[in-house]
Amino acid sequence: MSANMPLSDEELHAYADNQLSRERAGEVAATLAREPALAARVAEIRRQNALLRDALDPWLGEPVPRELLAAAAGSAARPRLRWLPAALAVAASLVLGIAIGWFGRSEMLELAGTPVTFQRQAALTHALYAADANRPVEVWANEEERLVRL
Repeated sequence: MSANMPLSDEELHAYADNQLSRERAGEVAATLAREPALAARVAEIRRQNALLRDALDPWLGEPVPRELLAAAAGSAARPRLRWLPAALAVAASLVLGIAIGWFGRSEMLELAGTPVTFQRQAALTHALYAADANRPVEVWANEEERLVRL
C-alpha cells in the first residue's frame, strides 16, 4: 500500500491495537508524525481501550458459575429436541381440525337440507325421478332424438 493513501478509521483502530503488519504500521507511524490530528485520534483510541480494559478485565478474571458449567455440560449430553413440542402441537391441531370437520359435516349438510344417510338419499332420488314421465335412464339407444329434446 502506498504511504500517500488516506487512513481509514479501521486502520487507525488496528494501529492502536497493534494489529497492522510491520510495513503498514511503519507507514501509519510516518503519517501520524506528519499529522498531529490523526496522532491525537490514535491517542484517544488507546485511552478508551485502557479505560475499557480497566473496567472490564476484572470480570474476565472471575470464575464461571457452577450452574452455568453444569447447564453447558448437560446440554451437550442431551439431544436438542426443542422443536418436538411445537411439532406435536401442530400435529394435534391438524388431527383435531380434521376430526371436527369430519364429524361436523353431516350436521352442516343436514342444516342445508342435504340428506346424509343412505335411506334419505334414496328417498330424495326416488322423489326426484319418479315424478318425471320421460325418465332419461329409461330412454333406449334408438330414441336418442327424444333424449336430446328433453
